[in-house]
Amino acid sequence: IKKESNLDIRINSLLIRRGKMSYNVLSAEETPGKFNAQHIQLRNIIANISLKALQNDSVNAAVKRLSIEEENSGFELKKLSLKIVANNQKMSIENFAIDLPNTSLAMDTIRMEYDSLGAFRNFTNDVRFSLRIFPSDITLCDLAPFVPAFSPFKENLQVALEANGTINQLNCPHLSITGNQHFHLRGDVSLQDLSHPQDAFVFGNLSSLYADPEGIAFFVRNLSKNYEGVPPVLQRLGTISFNGEVSGYFTDIVTYGLVRTDIGSIKTDLKLSSNKEKGYFSYSGAVKTEEFELGNMLANDQLGKVTFNLKVEGNHYEKQYPSIVMKGLIASIDYSDYNYENITLDGEYKQGGFNGKIALDDENGSVLLNGSINTASRVPTFNFHADIRNVRPHELHLTPKYEDTAVSIQLTADFTGGSIDEMNGEINIDSLQFT
Repeated sequence: IKKESNLDIRINSLLIRRGKMSYNVLSAEETPGKFNAQHIQLRNIIANISLKALQNDSVNAAVKRLSIEEENSGFELKKLSLKIVANNQKMSIENFAIDLPNTSLAMDTIRMEYDSLGAFRNFTNDVRFSLRIFPSDITLCDLAPFVPAFSPFKENLQVALEANGTINQLNCPHLSITGNQHFHLRGDVSLQDLSHPQDAFVFGNLSSLYADPEGIAFFVRNLSKNYEGVPPVLQRLGTISFNGEVSGYFTDIVTYGLVRTDIGSIKTDLKLSSNKEKGYFSYSGAVKTEEFELGNMLANDQLGKVTFNLKVEGNHYEKQYPSIVMKGLIASIDYSDYNYENITLDGEYKQGGFNGKIALDDENGSVLLNGSINTASRVPTFNFHADIRNVRPHELHLTPKYEDTAVSIQLTADFTGGSIDEMNGEINIDSLQFT
């Protein structure tokens, strides 16, 4: 009969100074600047570890200090400290604190539960835990060796968090992120399959997302590789807030809620997708607003407020004109001090031009335009049919002349050119009334 040995190890103090360790899978590709578990080069290891008890089914240990530099990725752990007490079904980690070059994070007691020690072989699914991060300063560029997209983010965020569950079924009933008192996010989040970030699914209920002009500048500055200031359109929005829901994958997410700005509010139900490697960004869904100050946002004195309910589908590639399909109703829009009403859109903005239908049904005239117009191309092109009925140009503030005059016309146009001298093609007028 094989007698089971009783493990009982105690180490008062284990000290390491200027240690080194390397691990390489020679057949694996190297990834300089990004952490790679198959190519690890540790240096300047400093450790002070106390193993108070290690037995067959329990451990009691303390890491008083652990510092490491990973040479290949550039990751630097300035200090890690914790105390751990565990048996074959429970574990508690106390006094957990971690310092990176610009990050200082501290946690309340981390508690773990598992059916047996064998659960650690499938840690992401079988080990249940709960934790609370005290308000901590985190600088995302410290994590760039693991998430390269964080590399431009060099300013501090203040983060507080409560979480429970498993790595692949994680619930965060409390999440708070603040940036220099000019930005804050509060809400609750749940995540699935976090062990595979490319497949991770997130659902969040954002009770408050707020950024004043300084907060917007904070994010643009830290998300831009080459910061050249806040785009004027964002500046004109003033303070932005959002409350609602987000769900989906990190590169394919749906937002549902209300965006408030200093110049109006927009209700959104949008799916947002992106691919940074291809320089691609897209969105699809519905947007709705009332009395939004469009002219203020675009710095256009002729435009005023707009009310619309539209379905949109847009695709944007770097250094190219966007492609935007729009369908819905512009209930009203101010232009040249006149409030136009009941404009129906059903078409696509592409390559700087519009192709589709536009219909105006206003008390001072109706217009139906069907076809394509592109004035952004090298040679402007026009191919459309227009049905204009009882349009009163003076009442529409299109001209100071022709009071009490109505114009009706039907025409078909198919020509190119930006002026009469350059025009090549034809315009056919079926009927014209001037009363």
